[in-house]
Amino acid sequence: MIIPTEGSTDVAEGGREDTYQLVLMQAPTRDVTVRLENASGQVTAVDAANPGNAFLVFTPQNWNTPQTVRVSAVDDQLIEGPHKAYITHSISSADPKYGEVFALQETVFIEDNDGTGVAIQQTEGGTEVVEGGATDSYSVVLTSQPAAPVTITVDPGDQLRVDVTTLTFTPINWNQPQLVTVSAVDDLVVEGDHQGKVRHRAASDDPLYHGVSIPDVTVVIRDNDRDLGRVAFAVLDRLEPAGGQLWYRFQTVNPGLLTIEATPDPDADVILTLYDGAGNRLGSELPGAAARTKRIDHPVAAEESYYVSVASDGKVDLRLANLVQVAPDGSVVTVRGTDAEDHFEYRSGSFRTVAINGVEYRFDDTVSRIEFRGTGNDSAVLYGSASGEIVSLFPDSGVLNGPGVEVRVVGTSRVAAVGGGGGDEAHLTGTRGPDVYTGTSRYGRLVSRGGDNPVEFFQRAVGFPVVYVRSEGGGDTARLYGSAGDDQAVADPSSASLTGPGFSHRLDGFREVNLFADEIGSSGNRGYDIARLRDDPASSLPTTFHTTAGTDAKLYDGDPFSGASQVAQQFLIRTSGFDSVTATAGPGDYALLYGTGGDDLYQASGGQGTLSTPADAEFTAVGFEQIHSVGRAGRDRAELVGSPEADGFRATEIYGRLASTGWMHRVVRYEEVRVDAGDGEDVARLVDTAFDDLFVATPGGRPEVSYRAGRFQYFLDGFNVTRLTGREGDSSADHAHLYPRPEDEVIERTGSWVLRGSDYVTIVDKLFGEVAWNPPASGDNAGSLGPAALAAPASAVGDQDPAMLASQWSVQQRTDPVGQPKAERAADESDGDGLLPALWWAYWG
Repeated sequence: MIIPTEGSTDVAEGGREDTYQLVLMQAPTRDVTVRLENASGQVTAVDAANPGNAFLVFTPQNWNTPQTVRVSAVDDQLIEGPHKAYITHSISSADPKYGEVFALQETVFIEDNDGTGVAIQQTEGGTEVVEGGATDSYSVVLTSQPAAPVTITVDPGDQLRVDVTTLTFTPINWNQPQLVTVSAVDDLVVEGDHQGKVRHRAASDDPLYHGVSIPDVTVVIRDNDRDLGRVAFAVLDRLEPAGGQLWYRFQTVNPGLLTIEATPDPDADVILTLYDGAGNRLGSELPGAAARTKRIDHPVAAEESYYVSVASDGKVDLRLANLVQVAPDGSVVTVRGTDAEDHFEYRSGSFRTVAINGVEYRFDDTVSRIEFRGTGNDSAVLYGSASGEIVSLFPDSGVLNGPGVEVRVVGTSRVAAVGGGGGDEAHLTGTRGPDVYTGTSRYGRLVSRGGDNPVEFFQRAVGFPVVYVRSEGGGDTARLYGSAGDDQAVADPSSASLTGPGFSHRLDGFREVNLFADEIGSSGNRGYDIARLRDDPASSLPTTFHTTAGTDAKLYDGDPFSGASQVAQQFLIRTSGFDSVTATAGPGDYALLYGTGGDDLYQASGGQGTLSTPADAEFTAVGFEQIHSVGRAGRDRAELVGSPEADGFRATEIYGRLASTGWMHRVVRYEEVRVDAGDGEDVARLVDTAFDDLFVATPGGRPEVSYRAGRFQYFLDGFNVTRLTGREGDSSADHAHLYPRPEDEVIERTGSWVLRGSDYVTIVDKLFGEVAWNPPASGDNAGSLGPAALAAPASAVGDQDPAMLASQWSVQQRTDPVGQPKAERAADESDGDGLLPALWWAYWG
């Protein structure tokens, strides 16, 4: 029995399939085979469960289970319309009752897919072309065999071109696709990406194909005409003409020169063409400055329209510049900037070469003036020649004056100048805000520090033998670095300079100046370097010279002992790494010379003191009212020499101090101090300490005194009056040894012993400790200074002694610092260090 699906079996050529079922009516005793056959060959029928079988097998076990037959139409090329086919079923079996059974046939209804028509096949689902560039193609084929040749006309319209305009299909080649290649018309119209259509018409003696409907092909056209608008400068990199052309329309902004440069890839070539707004070809293509570059220069007016075409078989970088204008007489060249960040360059040489944003122009010596007009955030580099040039740089401008030419840049925040080796000079001027200058043996650089600075700028002078830098009062800072050779620095509150082999930096008006002997970036790379620092002699404010670590020093305005902040300093000069630093100042000024960890030597005479370190560095203070030198470690030695005037010296367990009118030297923590009083009526006061002290006075031909105060030793020579003080309650074992000459006198006073000679007086407080007397070796008074003489009454001294001693006490007051108030002198007597308690005692604990 046949069981069709949905009442009938319907299929379609090249598409829909259908099924029906077969089942036996009664059980067989043997297997029954049913073969599926179609005599017309228009359909195929197979076992749905076993598609490779065109038959079904029923067994005595599954005879009553329906089996499915799958039917599909043969996709022929015949135009048949809807038609039928028949599937017959032949049965074979060893069961006699099925041997002669006749099975019914199944009618199959077929939908024909073969009709009159033309098929269009586009590559990748669409057709896309580029003006002046890429093409595309599609194929055309008939959908059925015609009875006569068919001619198809191809119409591309106005926007497109095709390689063939007619296609012919015959009853033989009707099913062989024919190719149509499409390209775009390369016009000068800026259209953007747009579309075009290719239309088709069919003609044939076969009535079924004559005038048959054929689909249009819609083509996407990529426009190679780009409107750049108003162009002063434009860069179009990595353009890809792909063997065709790219077109650009634009309007000029400035009168002057229009320059176009095209640079292709190394393995490609380029053709560059300029047209006016009407499409007329202009200009001549010339080689550019770079290899393979093609260039066009054309005079233009402002607001004119132009086209440029670029043809290449590779990628191309394109530049358009409308920034340069030459005066009619050829003497002045003006270069304009854009709203973007521009870069301008000028080079001196056989030509006067100008470059703006990489586009280069060469002029002869007819040109006497060149000006770049920037818009603010631009940069410029001015290269000098072998002749001497003077360059002046300002926060937003710069001028190079050379033989026969002046180059000026304005509205430019970053300006650099490079010397050409002709004895050039550079003059740099800062802003009224905070600026920073850096000077090396190779360059000088002045930049703004931001903050409230109204102008952000950058100036650089490279290779100039002399660089002058002027501060405009914004609290500016300078850092000057030396060279590998011998350098010399000079600085005062208003100016500074650093000069070495082939270079010199000269500063004016900088608040802070830092001087480094080392070459920048190369610590220790230097020669023998000298720095000379000066205070302003007209200034009434105190100035301090301060050295640290044996390598660094600074000179600044301010009293180092006032405790006031130095934030508001009017000037600060620092040095680092110099072999010799000399600072010169005047009344009311201070010098603080700190030693190193090695054995330092301090030498002073009058108003000058020099600290020498084991590394052979020297720091000298000249003319300072007070000079303090502090030993740190090692075995430090001080050598002090008095003046021809009356001097005073004081020694304590912490410091030794030599002073006179207008100057003072104080050495702190020096293990050995040697003092030569020099000429004049000089006084020394030695203060008893808490340690075991030893005092030795050997007058000789010139009074000599040695004093050990704890671990510090003082050697005094030539003082007219020497007083050794004691302290109440001192339990240390102190000893004094006096060596009078035969003609000297020993006087016992209340609380002290006085040893007086014709040219000296030595006073020893009885509180000091044990006093040992050595009798004279010869003379009228030999042996008279024994115990009996020591007990002589004070009246034996004579009437003139009190007056003489009183006059010496007035000189003694000069052992106090010059100008020290009485209250501080009183503190000096009580704590041993009234001048610098906060600094010295805090440091030495």
